[in-house]
Amino acid sequence: MVNEKKSQKSPASETKKSKATLSPTSFDFELLSKGQKEVLIAFQGQVYRLRKTRNGRLILTK
Repeated sequence: MVNEKKSQKSPASETKKSKATLSPTSFDFELLSKGQKEVLIAFQGQVYRLRKTRNGRLILTK
């Protein structure tokens, strides 16, 4: 009989690895804005405005 030890990793090390390998979430602005020129984004009690310019660029303002 062979005595095999399975590698046991702690849940904390699993969480660290999975967070490190996550890629950023991607959103299409046209879908996010539903055809509008701007969207409001709430973050940490502040409201930010993300708007599309006539030149097709995005500007984020507080």
